[in-house]
Amino acid sequence: MLNGFGKHVLESKSVLSDASKEYIDSIDMRQNSFMEGEIVYNAGDSVNYVHIVQQGWLTSLNVLANGGRQLLNFYTPNDLVGLEFLSSKETPSTLKALSASTLVSVQRDDFVKIMRESPSLMEHFLLIVGLQDVIMQERICSMSRMDAKHKIVYFLLLLKSKVDVKTQEESQSLFLPLTQYEIADSLGLTNVTVSKVMSELERSGYIQYKRQRIEFLNSVDLTKMVDFKDRYAQFSKRLRGRDNIATAA
Repeated sequence: MLNGFGKHVLESKSVLSDASKEYIDSIDMRQNSFMEGEIVYNAGDSVNYVHIVQQGWLTSLNVLANGGRQLLNFYTPNDLVGLEFLSSKETPSTLKALSASTLVSVQRDDFVKIMRESPSLMEHFLLIVGLQDVIMQERICSMSRMDAKHKIVYFLLLLKSKVDVKTQEESQSLFLPLTQYEIADSLGLTNVTVSKVMSELERSGYIQYKRQRIEFLNSVDLTKMVDFKDRYAQFSKRLRGRDNIATAA
């Protein structure tokens, strides 16, 4: 039976050989909990672990020379954190818990061995890396070319699609443990601008925004507004198709 690592990350048992399952059950893993606002590691730290989010929300961020912050990425349950550590032990950014979070951690050497044990699993993670690259390219375009309103709409839809595919259900409600300051630091905006845009979206009937909860009242028009492409849903559909082919074979 798969332990924490297998249960929370390698959910598709079909991609694991029996040998890989046995190896995964035999490796040393750590489970650590972090309070809201707690730092998991700082930029420049030496880290030997790859982490899997078991519960909670976390963000990677950098502190800028002018004292400001740039929030780079967000991690939700079942996300893998630290693939960049496979090439360098020095962390390029700080990892901070946005809500009470639990991480399952495996030493990076053991993680590499797991990949070697299962070529199918290695292919699966390469697909994930490819997905992340596509999303990052589109996010860069949105951040550099869109105005404040469209940046925020794109940002909210991206987080919604990420959570939807992880929970395997499409919801019109999103738990969002980010303050307006943190949204601003993600998008290169001011807190005042974020507040004005969120209020405008509410008045226009697109969303209902309460503390840590967003109700999407008109996702269709929001999607058209920013020409949003749900890459997470496309990726999930592709994986299901691959699983069906494997099962039929």
